[in-house]
Amino acid sequence: MTDNNTSENHQIMLLDIGNTNLKWAWLNQNQPGRVTSVSHSGCSMEQLAAREWNGSPVPRQTYISNVAGPEIEPGLSDWIKGHWGHEPVFVRSAPRACGVTNSYPEAERLGVDRWLTLIALYAQYSAPVCVVDCGTAVTIDVLGLSGQHMGGLILPGFGLMQHALLQHTAIPFKGDVELDGLLATNTESAILAGGVSAVAALVERIQHTIAHQLGQPVTLVLTGSDAERLNRYLSVPAVIESGLVMQGLIVLINSESK
Repeated sequence: MTDNNTSENHQIMLLDIGNTNLKWAWLNQNQPGRVTSVSHSGCSMEQLAAREWNGSPVPRQTYISNVAGPEIEPGLSDWIKGHWGHEPVFVRSAPRACGVTNSYPEAERLGVDRWLTLIALYAQYSAPVCVVDCGTAVTIDVLGLSGQHMGGLILPGFGLMQHALLQHTAIPFKGDVELDGLLATNTESAILAGGVSAVAALVERIQHTIAHQLGQPVTLVLTGSDAERLNRYLSVPAVIESGLVMQGLIVLINSESK
């Protein structure tokens, strides 16, 4: 259900369309209000919009971050125009915005969720940050000095790692079991911990290498549905943040209104 406590202070809707879920919230006094999340698997965006938003308050504008593929955009755009009477804004990654410089030569090829996350973190920290987004995929990005995106990595999420291993082997598996200690003594925890520990080791290596390269500490930020799980396997301190894509949308909206 949509938050019906709308007012003139939040007539803007924020949409974050990920690989698995659609999240939305009203912009409320420069913060996202209550966030609603639903899976968009198995239905069109028009069907989902009709199911979730028919009868809801009508926003004056909608800002959208979409990494689920461009093919979903025409149908969603048509629904919004037909029911809410405005053209939605699909945010794209750019060479530079809000003090952040994109490292990709083809700026638009950096996932817009990663781009907005960097914008949100630069507005919050204004210092070197390594951010790890643990969802369907794991993305690692580094924000260096003066808002320079230094680059990043993409690898399968923990569920995809496990699925790929079990799909292509005959390893017996009875269900997730969390590891208690460094090494596993059963197959289930060995499979789960192998993937998480590999990501944890990579994250620690990147943070250490970039800190040495820049000559100053690099804050480690975790986000996404598996952030807590990854944090349990790290030997370095990390900050867990949520809603960074929407925070980035807000920073971008505010910058464009100045």
